[in-house]
Amino acid sequence: MKRLFNCIITLIITSNLGAQIEQVSIGASYSFQTFYNIQTGETTQADPLSWDIAFALGAQDAGVLVNEAVATSFSAPLPQVELYLAVNADYENPDTSYMERIYNDEVSWSEGAFNHVKDEADVFDLGWGTYVPSNNSVNASRYFVIKLRNGIYKKLEIQSLIAGVYSFRYANLDGTNEQIASIDKADYDQETLAYFSIENDEEVNVEPEEWDLLFTRYSTTLDDGSGGVIDYIVTGVLSNKGVEIAQANGVDPLDIDYTDYENQYVDTLSTVGHDWKFFDLDNFQWVIPGDLVYFIKTDEQIWRIQFIDFEGSSTGITTLEKTLEGNVTSIADIVAGQHQFEMYPNPAVDHLNIAFSSDVADNNGLLQISNTLGQIVHAEKIPIQAGLQQKQIELNNLPAGNYFISIGSGNQIITQTFIIQ
Repeated sequence: MKRLFNCIITLIITSNLGAQIEQVSIGASYSFQTFYNIQTGETTQADPLSWDIAFALGAQDAGVLVNEAVATSFSAPLPQVELYLAVNADYENPDTSYMERIYNDEVSWSEGAFNHVKDEADVFDLGWGTYVPSNNSVNASRYFVIKLRNGIYKKLEIQSLIAGVYSFRYANLDGTNEQIASIDKADYDQETLAYFSIENDEEVNVEPEEWDLLFTRYSTTLDDGSGGVIDYIVTGVLSNKGVEIAQANGVDPLDIDYTDYENQYVDTLSTVGHDWKFFDLDNFQWVIPGDLVYFIKTDEQIWRIQFIDFEGSSTGITTLEKTLEGNVTSIADIVAGQHQFEMYPNPAVDHLNIAFSSDVADNNGLLQISNTLGQIVHAEKIPIQAGLQQKQIELNNLPAGNYFISIGSGNQIITQTFIIQ
């Protein structure tokens, strides 16, 4: 893909020493789902054909999702997994005269299409089942029909969730070939979902234990151009449970401070979604706005992500620039941990935040930064208060490398090391 944005890639790389360019591929024709670890840059590709439904694994979760991923084809539509809510609640005698197709909500991994049908006014209605407070269980209240990629329809019932174990059954519409299966949350460690193939009657290993973003195809609601909406398969990026994202629109990527967005983080799984790109029909190419940035907060770090290129179905490759903004540290963390001196981000790029405590006040405190040769590259007098305090230091385009920072008051000197990327 060619576009105006390409002409500033070199400028971005040379202006931001901490930036890294990486590529994530979901394959030609979008044939994979790819899990991406921001910190390590590692990707794990999974076959979307290997599973049909998935179960949320959080301690309080009762979510069940349907697989919406599907490759693309210009010659003929490829078969999808389709989930329908049955008209009546009779699993033994299904009425398939009319069925409503249902989709995942794109809000949380804790709820999926099987939960989407719940009565919002009933706090005990979880969609596929009803919560029973007396014994902390969920019991089936609805049943579903699922169309597999091989074209076969199955009736499906999530029977219960008791003590962390999902029990479910499925069979042909006439009741033959019934299978009974279960998923035990205790069998999983860090995974977000447990995956199951109805077509192959087995649990499936899909996701790695550690990932932040999922590059995949999924269904979303779009404007149909006539005042209505339509469910449409898109290619986009979903975030893992516990990952928070702040979206910055209309900004200069070379002059943006992540601290300005501290109150804008959300944990909706489709915050990045699919609309960081659009298809230019006049020039028949994908275009990515050059003024769009995402801040991705994991349990440990904050990263800045800017999408650079998207090659479409020919390769399924997305190119992005990532920059480590800092570690997830706050004054509250420092107080709780009773640290004497903390810094963030470390590694730093253009500024460094410090937080330290002192037993005495001194209006003539001295702050110094020196390199590994012992040369002082920055020095300033700072007022030191008794107790905990913080300060931001501009690094003034210091070259990348290892440095020492010292804060002195009288005979008391605190020294720590940090890195500039």
